[in-house]
Amino acid sequence: MKKVIAFILFVIVVAILTIILWKLLSNIFLLSSYSKEKTPVTPGTTGVPNSSFLHFYPENLFGFDNTAPQISKKDLGEISPLSGKLSIVKDNSSFQDKKNEYLYIVANINNDEPVKISGMLLQSLISNKLAIIPKGVEKYILGQINVEKDIYLNPGEAAFVHTGKSPLGVSFKTNMCSGYLNEFKKFAPKLPTTWCPSPRSLMPNTVENIKKYGDSCISYVQHMPRCSYYKKTNIKVSKQCESRLKTIFTYNWCVDKYQDTKQFYYPGAVWHIYLQRDSKLWKDKYEVIKLMDSDSKTVSAISY
Repeated sequence: MKKVIAFILFVIVVAILTIILWKLLSNIFLLSSYSKEKTPVTPGTTGVPNSSFLHFYPENLFGFDNTAPQISKKDLGEISPLSGKLSIVKDNSSFQDKKNEYLYIVANINNDEPVKISGMLLQSLISNKLAIIPKGVEKYILGQINVEKDIYLNPGEAAFVHTGKSPLGVSFKTNMCSGYLNEFKKFAPKLPTTWCPSPRSLMPNTVENIKKYGDSCISYVQHMPRCSYYKKTNIKVSKQCESRLKTIFTYNWCVDKYQDTKQFYYPGAVWHIYLQRDSKLWKDKYEVIKLMDSDSKTVSAISY
């Protein structure tokens, strides 16, 4: 009896190991195939070795989903000289909230120069819905008229392309102070606060500051999160302290102080571009979206 049980266990273990080995070899084969298919097209030509080269992050590779629509050469049309310089990307989380639909456009880090994306086209090959990428404001200033200009993506830079309307009324580029804007408007995703100057660096606990603004002022600053405005709490501060905190803990003050520094546009700063639509543009599944240049030639495409 013991020998029978041992034999059965041995068969089960062998079966499990075989399945694991099979999946591992399958993954290696898929990755190898993808690497071969991703050979870039020579700029100015229309030859497409395989349409999947246009997928920056193909879900059917990493998610093993073979239900994504297949893209043919005819679907792609003429290939743009900018092919390989920009990629269009879909993030699954961006489609979970129906009111905050967005895509990414990513510039190749090996590009020699910035690439202009204002005036480019986004089109669904399924519904034929079309949108033009607008202009934007590189350095947004709160409370004033901001002049919109053509948007350029630097090498390695990315842009969120939101279907909906901008909380600020315009498309804009994030900077180290952008987190302050979360206080007044709702952004999806939220603007980062990591790069904001720490409150303690703006109001350090020096002898001069302690004498001038008082102990309670220093204590208040010690507990402030990054990118937050002054708010009255149970910590009572002097009027001089309150006036100072209301001045230095604001978006515009931060921009004015740091706009000429190297860290103002921190590593990973992105554009938030808004198509200003009232309803969704893209399907949740069985969709193909093309990014085209101003001459309607295909720059990149994604199928999911």
